[in-house]
Amino acid sequence: MKRFSLSERFKKKASAPLPTDIERPGREKEPILRKWLLRGTILLILIGLVYFVFKDILFVKVKGLVKPEKIVVQSNTDGTFIAFASVGDELDPGKIVGKVYNPEIESEIKSLKSTLNLLLNWRNKLEEENLLRKKQLELNYNLNELSESTRFLAPETLRKELNDLYQERALLIKTKVDLSKKKSQIKKLIEVGAATELELESIRDKLIRLESQLSTVNAKIAILKEKLKKAKEFKQIAQKLKETTGTNPLLPSIASIDSEISSIKSRLEVLESKVSGEFISFPYKIKVASILPSGTRVVKGTQLLSVYNLQKYYVIAYVPPDKAKNIYVGEKVDIVLPNKKKLEGIVEGFEPSLVLKPAVLVGPLEKRSLVLPVRIKILEENREVRKIVYENMPVTIVFNR
Repeated sequence: MKRFSLSERFKKKASAPLPTDIERPGREKEPILRKWLLRGTILLILIGLVYFVFKDILFVKVKGLVKPEKIVVQSNTDGTFIAFASVGDELDPGKIVGKVYNPEIESEIKSLKSTLNLLLNWRNKLEEENLLRKKQLELNYNLNELSESTRFLAPETLRKELNDLYQERALLIKTKVDLSKKKSQIKKLIEVGAATELELESIRDKLIRLESQLSTVNAKIAILKEKLKKAKEFKQIAQKLKETTGTNPLLPSIASIDSEISSIKSRLEVLESKVSGEFISFPYKIKVASILPSGTRVVKGTQLLSVYNLQKYYVIAYVPPDKAKNIYVGEKVDIVLPNKKKLEGIVEGFEPSLVLKPAVLVGPLEKRSLVLPVRIKILEENREVRKIVYENMPVTIVFNR
């Protein structure tokens, strides 16, 4: 058994090397990269602190919901509303949502069309008889020798046209005389060097044009004189015709039928415009928000239904009153979707009163406070927006300060 000695233990300690006797290696310099990494980390921490402290000053973030455009449809006529959809239904473009049925209007349209057909047939028969009668009269009195242009022109009308041409010719003659005098004056001025040949040539051109106009007017006067002569002959023949056969008894009947046909057509246009607005559909996908029960009796102007346009969206931002004072119409904002994708928007307007914040945007430990709804238009193309947003999607709106 080995014997333990306290003195030996102290001897070992005494013989151990002192700290000053141990050789230490030279201290190496710290790498430069490690130094800059440390400085960058400190800078990022400082930036984060500044952002946390001043974030409410730099910009305002609020919650909002995506909403589709709402469209209200009113009745264009009286009748009975028939619904083909229910609240909450989503319908494809062109799908009929409802119609306004008015049996009284359709019955009246049917009756008017029947009457119109009878009147048109009656008028055609009278017109055929009238043409036969006119041909017989023309044959009896040789009216075919007169041209169509003179047959129905009154002498009074021809005399008025003739007087206008006489006045026009007199004015042209006066202008010609004035130009001839001016031409003589310019010739004298050319002799003394006060005018040029160019001015004389201009006067000559004007005189040539005047001569052409005078020839045209004289030709028209000659034609009208001949027409006036034949018109007087026709008037004499017509007077003899009137004395012999009396007035045409068919013409008053045709005029009366024409008046009635015109009245019926006007009424049909009004009624058919009402019927054309009966069927209600949309050229885009919709969701029915409200609709009257089928069979409801309505009058013109009654709200029939309202729908959401699922191809056109906007955003309602719910802003606390204390943060709304610096928001203005036309301000551009960022709309952050749940997937962090950003859309651009612009403030369109404000609601007139405060509302409670929607429950879907309130956390479990948060109270529903009063907020100001702000309408924001999405600036992206509608086709792109339809692919990434949906009704009541929660979003974050960032107002840059």
